Amino acid sequence: MTTRMETRHSKPISTLKMIRKNFTYFKKSFFVNIGFESIYKVLTSFIFLPFITMVLNYFMHLRGMKMMANNQILTFARSIPGILTILILGILSFFFIFIEYAGLIVISQETYFDKKISAKASFFTAMKSIRGIIKIGSIPIIIYVLFIIPFVASSIGLSSSLLPKIEIPAFIMDVVYKTPKWIGLYAIVFFILFYFLIRWIFSLHVVVLEGKDFSSALKRSSQLVKGSFLKIWTTMFLWNLSIFAIVAVVAILVGIGMALLNEVLKGNVKLFVTILSFVTTMGGILVMIATLFISPLTIMLITQLYYRQVKMKDGVEPIPMIITATPSKINWQNLFNRHKKKLIAVSVLGIMIFTWLSYVYFITYEFDANNNLVTVTAHRGDAVNAPDNTMSSLLGAIANKADYSELDVQQTKDGMVVLTHDTNLKNNTGVNKNIWELTFDEVEKLDVGSHFSPKFDGEKIPTLDSIMKAANKKIKLNIEIKLNGHDQKLEERVVKLIEDNNFVDQCVVTSLDYNALQKVK
Repeated sequence: MTTRMETRHSKPISTLKMIRKNFTYFKKSFFVNIGFESIYKVLTSFIFLPFITMVLNYFMHLRGMKMMANNQILTFARSIPGILTILILGILSFFFIFIEYAGLIVISQETYFDKKISAKASFFTAMKSIRGIIKIGSIPIIIYVLFIIPFVASSIGLSSSLLPKIEIPAFIMDVVYKTPKWIGLYAIVFFILFYFLIRWIFSLHVVVLEGKDFSSALKRSSQLVKGSFLKIWTTMFLWNLSIFAIVAVVAILVGIGMALLNEVLKGNVKLFVTILSFVTTMGGILVMIATLFISPLTIMLITQLYYRQVKMKDGVEPIPMIITATPSKINWQNLFNRHKKKLIAVSVLGIMIFTWLSYVYFITYEFDANNNLVTVTAHRGDAVNAPDNTMSSLLGAIANKADYSELDVQQTKDGMVVLTHDTNLKNNTGVNKNIWELTFDEVEKLDVGSHFSPKFDGEKIPTLDSIMKAANKKIKLNIEIKLNGHDQKLEERVVKLIEDNNFVDQCVVTSLDYNALQKVK
């Protein structure tokens, strides 16, 4: 909603001035933002998340499933119960995320125009804005809110409490990073999504503040961004750079402080761990509080950009949307304002004391440095100082006194159980063959060490049997079974090797395939 009125800003302000002004705006709306985010997080934690857990468990029960392993996710998603689960959770998640963004947009608008608003009023106004998006034409907004924003918006500091970001599983990214064409494809997809994120960056503002449907909002946002794409991107980049700089300085100072403390308290492990627990607690509280700040701050900056672009493109001075909310019999806002410093101080102090005492209790009464409650696992052996999944990496893990050495096993063409993470051997050996295409005699001739360092020239792919013999009584093993579709009773052979080497009490067996674990059990 726009109209002509007396000009508030004679000309667009610079990017750096806008960023500085952002902190001033946020200071004005600090308690309202905290109140709104607190209400939202309480509703999310105690109503929404338990509800979606109940929905998921119900539909899994219909499929006769008590748990879901990675390889079962796709099967479940293609079933009728799975499709219903995705639809229900997707729609509900969208509405909850939209309410958070809408509420923060309303607060930022009122702050921009030097108006006061309560957390409750912003929440009810956000609820009312939902009416404008309940239509078939609003399907794009679901994609935008549930996929584009979580996947790339963390790069500009915008994220929802419910779905902060979408991360591609690490094992998939491992494959991507090892193949140039996949890196290129990933980069292309990311930048395409990032382009649309910036192009549609004002779409939620248009829906909430101008009352347009989302299809119209996309066009309106594109019009506002046109000709200013680089300037908007630069503003968001510098904003994130400033946030990163603040976080980096704090992290460095804490790191230096803990390093100095470690030197002063050298030998007094229990006191150091107690102090470390306190610092960790404080860090956790600060991170929790920071999550209440980042999105409101980013939304406030986008609101500034939105009104700047509206003025530039429309040639008129915008006025705020009228906020209406049901009055309360008790003026909670005034009550809070009168005692806000005391209430916040008492609440934060209470949380800090409770959390710290919980840590101290655990460390003092539950944690014993001499027991095996905490164990250290060397991932693929000492993979930092030696080629992973080799005899050298195992010996390195033993030398470094790790409790477990994690390793990955697959089979050769003739059924020998050997250590290798990748099915294709090109990255580690230079030979473009899959492990299941070569016999063990052929595998034994390959060099998996020289790619890591000349020091390991001639390092061989070891058998699981030889690894067990070298590890016996020295280190336990975490044996991960990696199925590649060409397995020859791999689970049975692993179990037999464990039994033949009397290794039952010296290992655990893991796998991403639930059926494989059932066979081992």
